[in-house]
Amino acid sequence: MKTILVACSLLLCNAISSAQPLCDFMGKDSLFVAVQQDTIYLWDMAACAYCSATFDLHVTRSADTIYVVQTDTAGQLATCGCVFNLRASITGLPRGTYWIAVYRDLLKKYGYSDDVHQFIGALQCQYEPATSPALSWNSYQSGCSPSSVPLQERRAVPGEFALLQIYPNPFNPSATVQFRTTRTEYVVIKIFDILGREVQTLLAENATPGLHALTFAMAKDSNSGIYFCRMVAGSFSQTRAMVLLR
Repeated sequence: MKTILVACSLLLCNAISSAQPLCDFMGKDSLFVAVQQDTIYLWDMAACAYCSATFDLHVTRSADTIYVVQTDTAGQLATCGCVFNLRASITGLPRGTYWIAVYRDLLKKYGYSDDVHQFIGALQCQYEPATSPALSWNSYQSGCSPSSVPLQERRAVPGEFALLQIYPNPFNPSATVQFRTTRTEYVVIKIFDILGREVQTLLAENATPGLHALTFAMAKDSNSGIYFCRMVAGSFSQTRAMVLLR
């Protein structure tokens, strides 16, 4: 199986108007793309939205660019905020190298004050399918991961928390996760597979200020491939990709 991984972290709030105030405290989306066999998996981790958000994902292609548009269709805005993990699984493309551009639509017809077309980010990947049927896709949206802090009080201070590194990466079967806190906070660190299924909970407790390291081992029946490590502390969240090589 051939696997290609590209990862980046993009600041989402720069492109957002008053129609979406949540990003003032939510921070960053993390985009990842992986190619396995005939499928391109695109992950948008820690997407900030109202907790009522229901995203419809639509995929189109123009030449060597794939456009993924996330539209919040909930129709009624809540007063709380959440982070979501979104995934698009894309098949049926001709062989080639593609840019994948991700956008988010916040529309008046679904309760927003203005029509806003946000650019989230773009990644590049090489696609070499065994077959080339018609373009198709499916999507996934995780459940809401709310913060314990009330909406009006949430203001993340830059540098308060960080998911620093995972080493070694690739790994087999164990690795160490480093993270930093500058104040006591309830911290949750979990591992997810490429389909968004929770694999392990590494930490779910109050962490004191300082630099911390957690060593974990994957189960013997875990398949080789891409996994995601996600840290949540109050309104902060960060995700890093890692590769298990058996």
